[in-house]
Amino acid sequence: MKLKIYPISILIFFLALWSAQAQTDSMTISLEQALKNSLLKSIKLKTDSLDNQLGTKLHDLDQKIQMLDKSLNQTSSETQKIEKLIERVKLIEDFQHAEKEAELNIYQGNYQSAMINLVSMERELRPLILFGATRDFFQTLNSVGNPTQYPGFNDWYKGFQSYVKKTRRTVPH
Repeated sequence: MKLKIYPISILIFFLALWSAQAQTDSMTISLEQALKNSLLKSIKLKTDSLDNQLGTKLHDLDQKIQMLDKSLNQTSSETQKIEKLIERVKLIEDFQHAEKEAELNIYQGNYQSAMINLVSMERELRPLILFGATRDFFQTLNSVGNPTQYPGFNDWYKGFQSYVKKTRRTVPH
C-alpha cells in the first residue's frame, strides 16, 4: 500500500507547525515580560523598603542632633560641653554615612533595573539587527546587479557611445 502525500496536506502541516511556533513564541514573550515585571517590582520594593528605613534613621539622627544642640546651649560645664560636642560629631558622622547609604541604595536599584531592561531589550533588538542586515544585503545585491554602477562598464559605455556617434556620421542615411 502506497502512502499518498498531497501538496495541500504538506501545506496544512507547515501552517500548523508555524502556528504552533508562533503560539510558543507568544507564550515565551509573555513569560519573559512577566518575569521582567516581577524582577523590576521586587527591586522597587527592596529599594523602597531600604529607602524608608534609611529615611527613618536620618530623621532620628537629625532629631538627636537637634536635641543635643539644645542641651549643649543649656550646659554650662565645660567637660559636659566637650562630651556633647564629641557625641554631636559622632551623630553627624552617622548621619553622613546614612545619607551615603541612601544614595548608594538608589544607585543600586537604578543599576539593577537598567540591567534587566537592557537584557530584555536585547531580545527586541535582534529583529532590528536582522532587518538592518537584510536591508544592507539587498541594497548591496541591487548595486551588484546594476552594471551602471561599475567603473569598467561606464568606461566601455562611453567608448561605445562615441563609436556609435562616429559610425552615424560616417554611414550615409
